[in-house]
Amino acid sequence: SSGNPRKTFFNFRNGLTLLVKNLPEGELKWKLPLRIVLDWAAALNFLLHGFGGSALAVLQAHLGFISGLRKDLKKREALKVLGFQVSPGLIRQKMIIVDYFLRGKKTFTDLKNPK
Repeated sequence: SSGNPRKTFFNFRNGLTLLVKNLPEGELKWKLPLRIVLDWAAALNFLLHGFGGSALAVLQAHLGFISGLRKDLKKREALKVLGFQVSPGLIRQKMIIVDYFLRGKKTFTDLKNPK
């Protein structure tokens, strides 16, 4: 379920890992810190709304991300050596968090079809 702390853990940890492995260095330098701040805002929101398990899962996700960072950086370098780059068209340029909270887009279909 969406309220499962285990799902929250994987969602947050894997999101950070995805950024480290795939973003160009210039974007990574500002997007990773921003993402971390937004994650902590989400953790605070979980806590304030009675989802302490999910708030804890965000903390655990960040610890898991840090413990795996060296491995993720090696994967990043290996992809670079192979010449692999994520096509810019595959990376969403707008922030989903803005669409979700400020524009009310709650489903993937809403994100694909601007209102």
